Amino acid sequence: MKNYMKAFEWLKICMEKLVNPISGFWKEPSNSWIKPAGAVIFLALFFVGGACALFRDGDAPSGDGRVGRAFSQDDQKEKHAGAPEPGELSVSDPTREKFLALLREKIAASGSTEDLLAVLKTLSQTNPALALDLAQDVARNGGEKFDLVSGVVQQWAEVDPQGVWNWAKQESFGTNIPATNVLMNDALQQMAKNDPQLLISDVAAAMQSGGWSSALQNEYALSSMERDAMQALLQSGHPDVARQALEQWSVGQGAVQMDDKPFTVVGSYLARNSVTDASTWSQALPESKGKDAAVAAVAGVWARSDPQAALNWAQKLDGPARTDALEKAFGQWVDQDTASAAQWLSQYIGSQPNPDSAATDEMITNMLANASLSHTDPKVALEWVAAISDAAQQTQSMEQVIRDWGSDDPAAASRFVSESTALAPEQKQKLLQVIQPNSP
Repeated sequence: MKNYMKAFEWLKICMEKLVNPISGFWKEPSNSWIKPAGAVIFLALFFVGGACALFRDGDAPSGDGRVGRAFSQDDQKEKHAGAPEPGELSVSDPTREKFLALLREKIAASGSTEDLLAVLKTLSQTNPALALDLAQDVARNGGEKFDLVSGVVQQWAEVDPQGVWNWAKQESFGTNIPATNVLMNDALQQMAKNDPQLLISDVAAAMQSGGWSSALQNEYALSSMERDAMQALLQSGHPDVARQALEQWSVGQGAVQMDDKPFTVVGSYLARNSVTDASTWSQALPESKGKDAAVAAVAGVWARSDPQAALNWAQKLDGPARTDALEKAFGQWVDQDTASAAQWLSQYIGSQPNPDSAATDEMITNMLANASLSHTDPKVALEWVAAISDAAQQTQSMEQVIRDWGSDDPAAASRFVSESTALAPEQKQKLLQVIQPNSP
């Protein structure tokens, strides 16, 4: 109807502009022959003009007789110019240009990071991938880039943590975005809250051979991911899920890539709630370095409240777990009460018919490293060094004690070294070179 009205409007214009000026010419008797010809011309102009008006806006008959939109080749080229392939982001996307212009306005007006983030979060509600792309483009420095990307990721992770995980683990993104480990940890935190089983399956998939590329390993190591996953589950109130996950992972295809960190995290958490339950769980784990770490973590937490009970429990264990548990419990006791720990160690060494030399050496070394004995009473410290059975470890500990002594009293330390019958000549020379520069 709109186009027909245009046709009649055109007809009116023709009548005013063309017909009226020549009406006088038609009234002349000598020109009467022109009237029939004028009528024919008038009708022709009417139909031609009407057709022009009808199709002025681009409507043209289609091949099947229906009225359709007519596009020239140039129109078609313009329409499809810059169209993205499936899954690609077009730089000519009007939404991108709209938000990019808005962000640039904020920057031109010296807008804060919070101002930019507010714009990006609005976009993130419908297109988080585009918001992340823009966050990296408009950031004015590395710190702001992290703040913008992190802010968008946190909002996205609240509703779609799996989407964040899939986005960040792509090498094209993961190796170019700031602090990939922090962003992926955000995703793990939300998975733990919303769907713990999803977290377990994603981490298990990453642990498979080839499941986590070397490029991503540089950004977010598997050991850190496993630890963060356990912490996320524990913080979200899912200790049983965390415990079951470790039990499954330690015997699954990804067991070879398992680190001891997640076992330490879970063992410590369980022990803080119930030493009895934690000790039972840790001992039931399959033999592995992870089990040893879990047992040691339980002993360390137990020693905070009852070090002797923790050490008595540790002595009943077997293998590497026993050594690790004794060292951890004793080290905790040294930190709390060095004198009592040293007294217990002396009795322990004297009462063992077949002492665990590895555990004993580690406990002595731990005490010397964590206590101030080499400064307060270096001669007693050297007596403890003499009880170390491993020759290399004994030499290393002796040198460290004498260095500490020499920093406090170089003359006394030098005299001890020179008069010692336990030190070889080359050892004496090496130690005196360290001490003598401090001599008066």
